[in-house]
Amino acid sequence: MTEQEWLECTDPTMMLEFLRGKASERKLRLFAVACCRRVRHLLVPQAGEALDVAEKVAEGVVGSQERRRVREIAFHAGWVSDPSTAHRRGPAKAAVCDALARRAWEAATGTARRTRHIGVLETYRSHDEDWATARESQDVLLSELLRCIFGNPFHPITVNALWLITTAKQLAEAIYQDRAFDRLPILADALEDAGCNNEDILTHCRQPGEHVRGCWVVDLLLAKE
Repeated sequence: MTEQEWLECTDPTMMLEFLRGKASERKLRLFAVACCRRVRHLLVPQAGEALDVAEKVAEGVVGSQERRRVREIAFHAGWVSDPSTAHRRGPAKAAVCDALARRAWEAATGTARRTRHIGVLETYRSHDEDWATARESQDVLLSELLRCIFGNPFHPITVNALWLITTAKQLAEAIYQDRAFDRLPILADALEDAGCNNEDILTHCRQPGEHVRGCWVVDLLLAKE
């Protein structure tokens, strides 16, 4: 895959394959969690709590024994009672189990596959799109999610210490802890005030669409890999 192909790709499977052996376990697991959060409305509380643990696994604050225990709980969790979710609630619960898989690669690829299927079903039913169009729209969403987390792997950026003035760093930490990604444009302004003129960083902070924990700009500023 070339840099231009990465920037334009709408095939999340191809993008994940490119990242194999290059991406950190943390980012792969955070991608898996982000996929699952898109279908959290299909999870009973037990499975939702297991997803929160999957995020702690990604951050390295929960060990393998607890991961296995919680995965077992997720596996045996019940179903959302709404009968209209019948074809989606099973894959949603399975996606949480995938997010708690032993290998981060399996977590990322498994959750992407299952949540894409759920998204296609929901889009197909609610927007009267044909199956191919619904799948294309889900592939675009997942591809954008991958770029939010992994940025441009062909063009790594180094942080200038002058950018990390108190305001910018505090903003980045608050955005990360609170998942307050609506504040990213404010972070862009603070970075500009600190002398940052990197268009990749500023554009990403200001672009609309979904941003998630693991966002490459916030991770860059907080020195997270």
